[in-house]
Amino acid sequence: MTIRHRLGAVLVLAAGWGCGGTPTGNSVPVASVTIEPDGVTLGIGQTVQLAVTLRDAAGAVLTDRSVTFSSTNASVVTVSSTGVVSAEAAGTASVTAAAEAETDAVTILVQPAPPGALTAADNFDRADGPLGPNWGGQTANLTLESGEVSMIQTTGNTGAVWAADAFGPDQFSEVVIGSLNGGSILDFRGIQVFTRFQSATSLRYAFHYFADIGDYQIKFDGGTPGEVLATLPAPPPGPGDVLRVEVRGSTIRGFVNGQLVLQATHTQLTGGEIGFLIGYTQGGQVRPRRTVTAWAGGEL
Repeated sequence: MTIRHRLGAVLVLAAGWGCGGTPTGNSVPVASVTIEPDGVTLGIGQTVQLAVTLRDAAGAVLTDRSVTFSSTNASVVTVSSTGVVSAEAAGTASVTAAAEAETDAVTILVQPAPPGALTAADNFDRADGPLGPNWGGQTANLTLESGEVSMIQTTGNTGAVWAADAFGPDQFSEVVIGSLNGGSILDFRGIQVFTRFQSATSLRYAFHYFADIGDYQIKFDGGTPGEVLATLPAPPPGPGDVLRVEVRGSTIRGFVNGQLVLQATHTQLTGGEIGFLIGYTQGGQVRPRRTVTAWAGGEL
């Protein structure tokens, strides 16, 4: 099951182009087009922002040229005039970026959920109090408050692990951010979703917004201090936004509102549990309240 969510702000991985412009002055020809990322795998309904860099024959970046995009199979993936690719159906397609006489292309794979894939969900729509028997981990430090998850303790990180089902190694975990008690994720530290959690060591593959730095991170977490695998500086997510982490084989991907924003590879963890975590440190920060309003997870 995938949580339905509202569209959020587009997060651009990188950009080296302007759209809809025309060469000005004594412009030199475009000599090369580079489009990234390549080899992206998406689920149906997910998106990714492509980044295009144009260069002249001397290697200088050109920013005053028009770029057009096209898909070889619009029934599988569509692409907007600004390079946002949307996965429509299972299959493979190439997306091409063209500027003047030069082009580059990337391959997009859209995967369906396998037949019989096990999924779970919790919308926390019940009486205030404990999270309930489906949840394990540090749930003594969490409580339900008006259908949203709040922290009880006054410092540290608190994780909830889905305990009702065991999932295969290719997994996802996602949350809808709650009302934040009328504040911001910056008021505490951040919200994390994780996969392949190891209960004996707390090692896991995680995706979160880290308010201390102001970026999204994919992290091999649980060690000291853990290993950051990929980062993207960006404004913080807010109420109603969806954070999702997926792991397929050795590839970990982080999504915001269905759009792929980070990707990394790691090989140490091959299976485990899924869930979410709330981060908090003392020193002027408020207790994280009403942080998560829905969760879903399961097999890919």
